[in-house]
Amino acid sequence: MNNHPAYHVSLTPHAGGRAISRMDVEVRLGLGGKKAGERLFYLHMETVRVIPFCELVQPMEIRDALGAVPVKTEEEYVNPIKRLYYKAGRDISGELVLRYTVLPRVQPEGYRSSPYFDLVCEQGGMNGSGLVFLPMAEIEGKCSFRLRWDLSDMPAGTRGVWALGEGDVSAEVSVQDILYSYYAVGVMNSLCEKNVGIYWFGSTPFPIEETAQNVNRLFLHMAEKFEDEGLPYKIFLRANGFPSGGGTAVFRSYMLGYSNDGNDAPSGKSLIHLFAHEMVHNWPHIEDEPYGSGNWYAEGTAQFYCSMLPYRLGMTSIDELCREVQLNADYLYRNPTRDMPAMEAAKLFWTDRRTQRLPYGRGFIYLANVDAEVREATGGRECLDDLCRTVLRRQRKGEKIGNEEWIGVIAAYVGEERARREHTEMMDGTVIAPRADAFDGLLEVHEAEVTLDAVLTDEQSIGKAETSQEKAMGWIWTVKK
Repeated sequence: MNNHPAYHVSLTPHAGGRAISRMDVEVRLGLGGKKAGERLFYLHMETVRVIPFCELVQPMEIRDALGAVPVKTEEEYVNPIKRLYYKAGRDISGELVLRYTVLPRVQPEGYRSSPYFDLVCEQGGMNGSGLVFLPMAEIEGKCSFRLRWDLSDMPAGTRGVWALGEGDVSAEVSVQDILYSYYAVGVMNSLCEKNVGIYWFGSTPFPIEETAQNVNRLFLHMAEKFEDEGLPYKIFLRANGFPSGGGTAVFRSYMLGYSNDGNDAPSGKSLIHLFAHEMVHNWPHIEDEPYGSGNWYAEGTAQFYCSMLPYRLGMTSIDELCREVQLNADYLYRNPTRDMPAMEAAKLFWTDRRTQRLPYGRGFIYLANVDAEVREATGGRECLDDLCRTVLRRQRKGEKIGNEEWIGVIAAYVGEERARREHTEMMDGTVIAPRADAFDGLLEVHEAEVTLDAVLTDEQSIGKAETSQEKAMGWIWTVKK
C-alpha cells in the first residue's frame, strides 16, 4: 500500500429477524490532524429525497488518541442530498475511530423503486450501498481502504462481499468509491467467471444461468471496447417486496431489484438491456456539477450501447433493436416535459419523475446523431466508440471533462460552430430530430404525431401515472424491408 490516508472498516452483522437484525460498524480514519471547528466527515441523511442513512441504535461513539471527541453537527442540503456534518470540538490527535450500530431499512408501505442505495434485508441476508451506513470522510484523492468482516454471529455458510472482492479486502480507492459501491452479507448463491460475479439470495423467477452467461459476455466485450483497467465487477440481486423493479450502477458493482410476482417478474431477454445499460456506467461519464449538467452523457451512452451492443453481439433480433430504439426515443418524444431545459429539469428530477427520463432520451438521440456524424466525417473509420475512448483516456490522466471539453472533442470532427450549436440546442430543450442514418442505418424513421405520456413504458422504474391525450410531433422507427 502507498502512504494514503487510512479508511478502515470492520462490519459485524448479527443474525435475527428476516436475516439480519443489526450491524455493528467500526471506521478508522486517518484525517491528518484536524483542528477544532473543522469538518471531520458527513453522513448522507437523505439522498434523492427518498433514501435515508440507516437508523442508528444509539449515538455514534467518536474517539481519537486522547479519548472521546466532542463534536458539533450541522445540516446542509445540496440538491439532491441532505448532509449531516460532524465538526471537531477540539484538535484531533492521531486516528479518528467511529463506532456505531445500524439497523437495516424497512421500506415504507406503498414503496416503489428508487435508486437502490438503501441497506435492505431479505431472507438469507442483506445488501446495499456504503452510502447509507458509512461516513463520507474529508479525504482527498485515494485512501488505503481495508474491509474486515466479523461473521461470528451469523449462520454457517455466510459470506461478506464487496464490489472488489469476497471476505476481507484491501484496496487503494477514493472515499467516493467506498460509499458508492455495493456490499452484501448472508448465505448467498453466486455464479462467477473471470472477474465478473453475480450474487443473490434464494431463487430467482428468471433463468439465472443464462442471465449470468449474457452478463459475462457483455461485460468482457465492453471492457475491451472501453479499455478497462481489469478490476473485478459484481452484480447483486435483490427480491423486492413490491411489484416493480429496476437497477442502479455504482463503482464496479450494480444492484438489480426484481419482483418475485409472476406477473411482474422480468424475463431473461428484458434483463439483457437492463444489465447492459448499467454495466456501461462503469466507463463513459463527464462532470455533472452542477447536478444535471452532465447526466445526458452517462445516461445517453448507456442507452445507446444497451440498445446496439446486444444486437451487434447477436443476443437480440432486429425487431428487438427497433423496439429498444423506439422505447428510448420515446423518453424524449412522448415526454410532456420534453421542451424543458436540462438544468431546469434537474431541479425536478425527484419530484416530477417525468423529468428523470429527459437525459436518457435526449442523450440517446443526440449521441446516436453524433455517432452517425462521425462515421460520415471519417468515411466510417471512426464512431462514437472512439470519442468515448478519447474522453476516458484524458480522464485517466487526471483531466476533468465537462461539457466544454466534450464540445471540443466533437469539434475535431464536425467543426466548432456545429458542435456547439447542436450541444446547446440539446441542453436548452430543443427537440432533436434523429438522423436517418443513425443506429448503423439499420432502421427506417419518419416523423409522425405521437401522444405525450406521463408513463414512458418503463413502469418498473418510474411508477404509474395517468396518460395524457396531448399530441405532438415525434418520430417512429420501423425495420427496413
